Amino acid sequence: DPTARDASPWITITPVDFTLAAHGFATVKGVVRAPANASGAYYAFASAYLRPANAPATPSGIINEMLNAVIMVVVGGTEPLQAKLRVDAVEISAPVTQPWQALVKITNSGNMHTQIKVHGILATAAGSTIEEADAEMGPGYVLAGCTRAAHLAGTAVLVDGDYQLRAAITVLGQPLPMQQTARFRVVQGQVSAATGAPIANAAPLLLQPPQLGFDLMPRGRRTQAVTVINMTEQPQVLELRTLSWSLDERG
Repeated sequence: DPTARDASPWITITPVDFTLAAHGFATVKGVVRAPANASGAYYAFASAYLRPANAPATPSGIINEMLNAVIMVVVGGTEPLQAKLRVDAVEISAPVTQPWQALVKITNSGNMHTQIKVHGILATAAGSTIEEADAEMGPGYVLAGCTRAAHLAGTAVLVDGDYQLRAAITVLGQPLPMQQTARFRVVQGQVSAATGAPIANAAPLLLQPPQLGFDLMPRGRRTQAVTVINMTEQPQVLELRTLSWSLDERG
C-alpha cells in the first residue's frame, strides 16, 4: 500500500495562502513532525496552485496547477534502511509495422527509496544482439513500497521468430546490475512466451547480487552471501552447484 508511506499528514507549511507581486518571490517554510513509530523512507508533494483574486480557497477556485515539489523524508528507527528491488513483469509489444517496445515493472519492497537506471538488450534466441535501448526515467526513483515501470523503446521492427530481451537494472552507486531475461516469440505482431503461452511475469527466480567477487591471499578465506528469491506463488526445489567457466576470445 503506497499510502502507508505518505508523509503529508506530518508536514505543516506556512504561509499557506499568499500573493506574489509581479516578478516577486516568497519563502515558504515547512516543518516535518514524524510520529514515534515511523521508520524508513516516506514521501509527499508540496503543490502550489494559481487561482483568481477573491476566488474561494477551495478546489473549485483553482484554475491551474503551477508547481509540484517532491518531499522525501527518511526517519531512522530500529529497522535497517534498505531498498529491496524485484522485477515483477516484462511486458513486450511488437506490432507488425512498428518498432518493439517493453515495460519492465520493478517493485521496491524495502523501506528506503532508491534510484535506478534500466538498460535493455534485444537479442536473437541464440544471443546475438539486435539493438540496445535505455529507459527514460528522469532521476529514476523507485520509492519505498512502490512499483515503477521502465519504458524501453526500440527502433527495430521484429519479424516472426524467437527473441530474448535482457533488462539490466543498475542501482545508483552500485557497480553490478540486477539482470532479468524474458524469452519471447513474435508471430504476426502477437507476442507470447517462447513456449507459446501468453507472456507473463519475468523469470521465477531472482538472484541478488547477480555476481560475487572474491579477492583472496594464499590460504585465505572469505564468506559472502547470495540471496535466491522465489518470484512465484508456489514452492520451488533448488539444487545449488558451482561450475567451471571461462571467456572465449570474443569475451
